[in-house]
Amino acid sequence: MAKKKEKNVENLGTEEQIAKFQEKMAELVALGKKKKNILEDQEINDFFKDAPLDAEKMELVFDVLEANNIDVLRILDDDDEDEIILDDDDEVEVEKIDLSVPDGVSVEDPVRMYLKEIGKVPLLSAEEEIELAKTMEEGVVALEKISIMKKRMEDASEEEKEEIRADIKELQKKSEAGSDAKKRLAEANLRLVVSIAK
Repeated sequence: MAKKKEKNVENLGTEEQIAKFQEKMAELVALGKKKKNILEDQEINDFFKDAPLDAEKMELVFDVLEANNIDVLRILDDDDEDEIILDDDDEVEVEKIDLSVPDGVSVEDPVRMYLKEIGKVPLLSAEEEIELAKTMEEGVVALEKISIMKKRMEDASEEEKEEIRADIKELQKKSEAGSDAKKRLAEANLRLVVSIAK
């Protein structure tokens, strides 16, 4: 594998270009270490924005990060995020779902009941939508980081495990905030659709 990397480095260009690339890689590894050995793919792209990487250089970057035990988070598109995957812990018990109709509401008029309930949700400003979207994104990233940190706990010392647990606790707060933001945005969007349809 070392021969493969040497060959890749030779193909990077002149000695000056190779030296600059190796210097940038050292800075990227230092950044990864500062960020608890986790980098997002967007952070890597931003880091090399002044000199975009071709496929060969990007592969070399990932090899170097992997050799330095730095994990790379690849954030998926929103299309993939909408899939609901249930773990064994998340089993849904259909018998326990409350399908009762509130007192004073006619079962024959569920649409009116829905419109009345959704009408109570306030519409969002553009700034609020942007803020909620950012919070949702942070929640998705936090979930990815949690799964990576749980894997790291297996090989960690007791002292490292305590640090990892504290980090996971903070990330869980961000994940929950992201879920709440997603729910609020969905409700506000439903409210907007209802107000347009009236």
